[in-house]
Amino acid sequence: MADRRKHNALCGDGRVLLEAGRDDLMTFAGMNQLAGVLADVLGAHLPPATKEVLQRRIDLRSEVLECFSPKI
Repeated sequence: MADRRKHNALCGDGRVLLEAGRDDLMTFAGMNQLAGVLADVLGAHLPPATKEVLQRRIDLRSEVLECFSPKI
């Protein structure tokens, strides 16, 4: 309920909320889709998928997924 209230308050303030969960990041295609939606909302364009850009995306995805991994 608290999350819904926060969501409603932020949207009522004119903000755009993009919800993402672990399942959105579990595949490379899912993360790319999420990045595309975020870029559209921000009025930005994703760079062409060169080898360097793809490697940066892979590195970013790995870094983001570390947040979801249990610490041992």
